[in-house]
Amino acid sequence: MDKIFVANLNQKRQFADLVYCSPERLNNAEINEITQWLRSELNIRGQERVKNDLRGFLKSVPAHSYAKFQVKLEHDAHVLNVGGGGCLGYVSDYIIDYYDTLEFSNIEIYTPVAPVTIEHIKEKFQIATLYQIKSSHSASAATPSTTTQNHHTKTHNTHSTHSQSQATVSSPSNSSSNNQYVAKYTPRTPVVKTKTALISPQILGTKA
Repeated sequence: MDKIFVANLNQKRQFADLVYCSPERLNNAEINEITQWLRSELNIRGQERVKNDLRGFLKSVPAHSYAKFQVKLEHDAHVLNVGGGGCLGYVSDYIIDYYDTLEFSNIEIYTPVAPVTIEHIKEKFQIATLYQIKSSHSASAATPSTTTQNHHTKTHNTHSTHSQSQATVSSPSNSSSNNQYVAKYTPRTPVVKTKTALISPQILGTKA
């Protein structure tokens, strides 16, 4: 969780503008923790596909790089067509799980050749405000950055008044010159299984 920084978070529209500091290696526990935080902040019901989407995107970011991006909750209506909606509004738990998916956009990657501060990252990505997400066990978690800013749980816009401080990231052992580019990411198509559960009617009419 110490690798995620929040620039803006909109719970009503279910999207977040984030900055991710890519480590040498990202383990499953960290992916699960980031997934649960994102599901909680954006009120996401699905889990498995959301986690797979997030894992695929984060692992595509080069090690020791910073990625600025927007992540937004989307719904895959194709899942309902394949799995069937059942009767009286009932669909399977697995269909609900894969109905929620993530869309990544406005992606920029920056790979520094030397340790940089959070202020430098804000200037590089033209971000007014940036807050670090802290986990409950962040003191023992391995992270390429060090910071002393306040614990942050929820950020609803870029005008919050939480305190900020500088952070640094270790210089890559074999990094090249600075680069910045735009990338795209497309989530995988899910595998649908069957099990019966109730789904809220208002989400059945959303777009693919």
